[in-house]
Amino acid sequence: MMDNEDKLFELKFNVVRSVRYHDFRRRAFDLLNKIITVLLLIFGSGAIAALLQSTPSGKEWALYCAVAAAILGSFNVVLGSSSKIAFYGALKNKHADLLTKIESCKEPTDEKLLELQARYSEIEKDEPSISDALNRISFNQAVDALGLDKKEKKPVSVFDYLLAYF
Repeated sequence: MMDNEDKLFELKFNVVRSVRYHDFRRRAFDLLNKIITVLLLIFGSGAIAALLQSTPSGKEWALYCAVAAAILGSFNVVLGSSSKIAFYGALKNKHADLLTKIESCKEPTDEKLLELQARYSEIEKDEPSISDALNRISFNQAVDALGLDKKEKKPVSVFDYLLAYF
């Protein structure tokens, strides 16, 4: 049976993993949003530049660029990357606040542990489905961050790093 120190460490590990997980998701959506914004600017500028040419091929390019910009803009609205950036940022901050409380807990009583675990459960209930690949990556980062034995790490493939973005 685990004592309170072990239970607190297990909770700390899970919170550290969650902070890394949600920070990765926030950064991934931020990157996607920036890429889409750049492409929208490029295609929008291309449409305007092509319209300024009075040639038939210029008008054709304007149409292609306008369609591409409309598709990208629609994709960005449907995906809601801006709201997901804020959502994952808020989850990361909630976990970071909990981590601060855990680290300030010098003597984990049963009551204090229940309070911290309840807060963790409260935060977790708002989470969307978890990416297994990103969860393994975050687990390994938490192992490193807390100085645990490298043998504790879970296997992660190149495909896991690619899947972590989706």
